[in-house]
Amino acid sequence: MIDTLAAFFDNQGSATAAARQLNISVRAVSYRLDRIRALTGYAPTEPTQRFTLEAAVLGAHLLDAWHTSTAWRQHHCPRPVSTPFAWPRRSPKR
Repeated sequence: MIDTLAAFFDNQGSATAAARQLNISVRAVSYRLDRIRALTGYAPTEPTQRFTLEAAVLGAHLLDAWHTSTAWRQHHCPRPVSTPFAWPRRSPKR
């Protein structure tokens, strides 16, 4: 859905151009836009509501870039243990 909105906004609100960019049918783009309106309550085709959705797309792209960066991994992932855990070996029975 984010990709659909991004393509729709990149193409100045043209569903035909967005469909061409996404390699899907215009009907699929229209269905997705209707689904976005049903889920969010904001219509991508309504100029007064478009800004909110464009800001959400930008935020999603920024979060995706942050999550894939090394800074996020360094901040949120624990440091690896210097030596891996190994079960103690049993001495063979005699």
